[in-house]
Amino acid sequence: MARTALNVARFTTALLLLGSAGWVARFYSGNGPGSHLNPKGEIAPAASGTFTIVTLSDLKARSGVLLNAYDDARANNADVIIVGGDLVQQDSDFEYQYAMRLLSLAPEGIPLFNTIGNHEAWDRDNHHEVAQYRKYFGNEESWFETKGVLFVSLDTSDYHFDADRAARAEKVLRERAASARYRVLLSHVLPQVGKLGKKGHEKELSDQESKLILGLVTSYKIDLLLGGHYHGYAEESYAGALMLLTGGGGATLDDPAAGYHYCRVTLGPGGPTHVKIASSAYGLEWIRYQVLRYWYAFLGPLALLVIVLQLVARRKKT
Repeated sequence: MARTALNVARFTTALLLLGSAGWVARFYSGNGPGSHLNPKGEIAPAASGTFTIVTLSDLKARSGVLLNAYDDARANNADVIIVGGDLVQQDSDFEYQYAMRLLSLAPEGIPLFNTIGNHEAWDRDNHHEVAQYRKYFGNEESWFETKGVLFVSLDTSDYHFDADRAARAEKVLRERAASARYRVLLSHVLPQVGKLGKKGHEKELSDQESKLILGLVTSYKIDLLLGGHYHGYAEESYAGALMLLTGGGGATLDDPAAGYHYCRVTLGPGGPTHVKIASSAYGLEWIRYQVLRYWYAFLGPLALLVIVLQLVARRKKT
């Protein structure tokens, strides 16, 4: 009996080793750098009518809200999907490749942009680096235009925004803003307008850095600012622009009352309007993430079982 159990355990272990190795290999081969680059430049000609954005931030690889946002984008013929940063848990090869896996599930034909967040740039050893983001998504400071709507992405991944970054964003806005129907700024960390941090402003930019972004809002008639970083929800108006913080994408909430959520924003002649939509953060894809991340750990208990059965079989034989 012990010998039969041992043979079954050996056979099962071999199958699991071969199957998991093949599964993991396919994952890594199919989700490499540049497989889902951010849109760049003018990707669609100007069009008339309202413009719909589905947006969320701060997932940290939890996929439930994102997949529901995808369904919403399909159902409502969204023009673009914006992830406001922290799509990944941290700056690592696996996390970025899993981000590519999540982006591969996006609706076909709808552009998707992932703003650089602090978790895209900081690794497990607390080093800030943007090389990985560039390799997988493109430049951390960039712009794209679709159907006459201009999106300009800012880099606040190190929790700061300085005059040099403001000057680079202003160059794009100076060249493109006047001809755009609507203008949108993307910044993972948002300016100080309201009291968005649970202790005050600890999850916002400093007052001086905030003024640099708000100066762009005023000078170039920005319609919408999108971001997150604070894991909650907030909306503020400034100089005719809507600042929308949608940090309920799946990471542990700073404000549990906000709930996990995404937002659907409509840009139209009357200005931006939006709805906040509650969502679950987990699901089957989250289980896939856990298995891919810790697949080697699942084999340990099985290997231990084989060893125990081997010892039992030898003992019975003697």
